[in-house]
Amino acid sequence: LENPRVPVMDTWRGAPLDAKAGREIFIGHFDNPEAHPTGQKLPWSWKIVTGANPAYDAFPAQHQIFYPSEKSPKSLWYEHSTNAQHLTRQITTRFHHRLN
Repeated sequence: LENPRVPVMDTWRGAPLDAKAGREIFIGHFDNPEAHPTGQKLPWSWKIVTGANPAYDAFPAQHQIFYPSEKSPKSLWYEHSTNAQHLTRQITTRFHHRLN
């Protein structure tokens, strides 16, 4: 990837970016005990906003949810939900993946 050139983060909130901090970033604002304490405790981890990427701007409501796996301390579950207006109906898609 040549553009945009984004430097790799090695610190977060003034501390080294380790595995624990990485999980907190993924879990983000989701109402989960493993989220960072300053999170907003919302029903999603991340929400896509318009203007960030034209591929995503076509969908008015997208929720990204990352949460810990109950069976593996190293795994996270990822759920992506999108609502889109088709010509004749509303379409909702959901994807559920385990991240190791």
